[in-house]
Amino acid sequence: MGAYTLYHNKKIKLWKVEIVKDKSIEKQEQKPGQIIVANDKQGLYIKTIDGIIKVIEIQGENAKRMNAQDYLRGNPMVINEKLE
Repeated sequence: MGAYTLYHNKKIKLWKVEIVKDKSIEKQEQKPGQIIVANDKQGLYIKTIDGIIKVIEIQGENAKRMNAQDYLRGNPMVINEKLE
């Protein structure tokens, strides 16, 4: 089923995510929806109300479903920006 969000006014579907148990990348000032890590080596990590998720599979607007690292190679996302 997945979940939808917006990034730069484009719809993105998060198909598969994992809850991150390692709290070492979490910081007090991070807000829910904020991008914490976004690169094709480590992947995509997003702050949530309850902690941090790692995006495993993602689908950009009018694009096919793919793993997060492949998506980030062609669609860079900026750390600290917020998903809507």
